[in-house]
Amino acid sequence: MPMATESGISQRPRATINNLSQDVLLLILRDVFNGAQRQRAVGWDSVQIASGAPHDDRNPEHPSAEYLACVCPAWRQAMSCASVFWAQLVIWTGMDPTPLSRIRQYLCWSRNQPLEVYVMRRYDPSGSMEDQTERARVKAVVELLLPHVRRWRVLCMKLLHSRSLPLPRIDLVGHAEKLVRLRLDHTVDDAVAFSATDVPQPEVFDTPRVPLHVWHPLP
Repeated sequence: MPMATESGISQRPRATINNLSQDVLLLILRDVFNGAQRQRAVGWDSVQIASGAPHDDRNPEHPSAEYLACVCPAWRQAMSCASVFWAQLVIWTGMDPTPLSRIRQYLCWSRNQPLEVYVMRRYDPSGSMEDQTERARVKAVVELLLPHVRRWRVLCMKLLHSRSLPLPRIDLVGHAEKLVRLRLDHTVDDAVAFSATDVPQPEVFDTPRVPLHVWHPLP
């Protein structure tokens, strides 16, 4: 509806991107998201996983749908309808960790998409090399991910403590027939060895497309 101004000339309200229909908005958001992925084609493997400290996110970020979804509720609502945005999950631990409720949303919105999951430690400006909460946090994240094990395509973790990493056939179980990359990395090697009497009973972790040597060994 036109609005009156001091000069008496009516003026229409300024239109914004949020005035677009959801279909058109989704096309724009998808184009922006795909463009960001092309520009950052170097990916996590060469920037975060293979080099640099796991608690340092000052390196170029891998494009995540959350960087668009957090702009405003309308964008998040629109993006929740398109599973392609949520096929790649970047989950932060450490400072300002990704809320578990948000991870549940991501998994729901991804529907049946094969999943690429990156669990990373956010940079701590204090330089602390100790986090008593990391192990429990990662355990809770893994519990959310396990029901979707058949959809895992990539699972990469880079954490502070080696004791925080989940153990294949102990914590990571099930049939991961789509998994092509499994990388479990850490900065501080502080895993506690199991005694002969308290080694957990191994379960099945079927990863037919992943060589056994990339698995994180039992401590």
